[in-house]
Amino acid sequence: MKKILNISIILLAVMGLVGCASSGKINYNNLAHLYQQDGVVLRPMFSIYHNQPGESTVFIQASSDQLLYKIGENNKFNSQYSVHFELYESYEFDVLLDSATLGFEDTKSSQETKVLRNEIKINTSNARGQTPVLKIEITDLNRKLSYHNFLDVNLGNEQSRQNFKLTSLNGKIRFMNHMMVGEQFFLENNAGASQYFVRQYKRNFPLATPPYVDPKAAQFKYEAERKYKVSANDTLSFSEPGFYHFQLNEDSKEGFTVFVFNDEFPFISHRTQMAEPLRYLTSQREFEIMMNQTTPDSMKYQVDKFWLKSAGGASRGKVLVREYYNRIQDANLFFTSYLEGWKTDRGIVYAILGPPSKVTRDFNTETWVYGNESSSLDMVFTFVKVYNPFCGNDFALAKLNKYRYAWGQAIDAWRHGTAYGLKEIIREQDERDQQVRMANQPYSWN
Repeated sequence: MKKILNISIILLAVMGLVGCASSGKINYNNLAHLYQQDGVVLRPMFSIYHNQPGESTVFIQASSDQLLYKIGENNKFNSQYSVHFELYESYEFDVLLDSATLGFEDTKSSQETKVLRNEIKINTSNARGQTPVLKIEITDLNRKLSYHNFLDVNLGNEQSRQNFKLTSLNGKIRFMNHMMVGEQFFLENNAGASQYFVRQYKRNFPLATPPYVDPKAAQFKYEAERKYKVSANDTLSFSEPGFYHFQLNEDSKEGFTVFVFNDEFPFISHRTQMAEPLRYLTSQREFEIMMNQTTPDSMKYQVDKFWLKSAGGASRGKVLVREYYNRIQDANLFFTSYLEGWKTDRGIVYAILGPPSKVTRDFNTETWVYGNESSSLDMVFTFVKVYNPFCGNDFALAKLNKYRYAWGQAIDAWRHGTAYGLKEIIREQDERDQQVRMANQPYSWN
């Protein structure tokens, strides 16, 4: 892979210019593509590491099958793509701190799929706050197709997770910080620390509640089940599930956390894993019957029984099963925090309603819209970012009773053979709005 161009790095070197610049909010655009699988071609992964004060590296990974390769004069397949980034002071203060466009190309002799890895440097020295935001756009130049995202940059506590770099044994960046039992890895830090303090947690967390049910707040107890030290140069691995919090010292709660779920994570690949996600669709009694089975075969029988009854037949049942568990797996990829993604507030909404039609984001909130946001059947969900020293992907839904009716409609649809999603939501919004218009028509006197 070869870098082919480096266009106009823009730096606001004079801080006086920054202070006098006019400012406003960043143009959020619509980030719904982040949570859509169908029709989304480009789906890169990112990781940020602070090399030193004032400089950070953004690591980028994509699959070659996400790009269009053209046959060149050398009878080889060639792709060209660009990475453009803009670093802003914050979501609310759009002063430009750094900007660049870089071009890359890749050549291969056949249509085999390969992993593409790149990295770019960003200058953070002019940031006055501790939470700048990076807008990044990747464009397939052969296809003229782009992908964009916003990444939070955390320049605060020296123990924050972006001061650590997780790699596999071959030195390649790990973009997701979950491991299998026994899997080996390295964890680097930019402070030159020789050892880590490790806190091991083994906790069972409740599943997310429906959007209209506000759960009783439970305070997390930071006292770990086990504490120990490891050398920062050691090859690391874990012998049991849980989550492991690495710290340079124990004076703050910040650090880098590695999660160990089941070995198949993020996939649902074993029959015993199919029952628990059905809690969102089942009654309490149905769920207890499933979970109280003593063998994998009997549990799978109860799961199949539920889907066959809901679908009315095997053919339709396969459609429902494929759609539902694909959403569960997608939720694991998108929303995993200290617990599997499908168990979170965003995970339950995604599993039942599917991908939203509109997503906007700022520093503290993420808002999802399904269909017409001005409809009388309001389907707008606001998720608030929760401070969590273990991950930066923890969001809690603002629970509202107004969701009760629409949620009931969705659950009923699943239980009667419909893989509920945006199409059904828009249809119900249109029907409800028509009913409202008819009810509000003035009387006509003859």
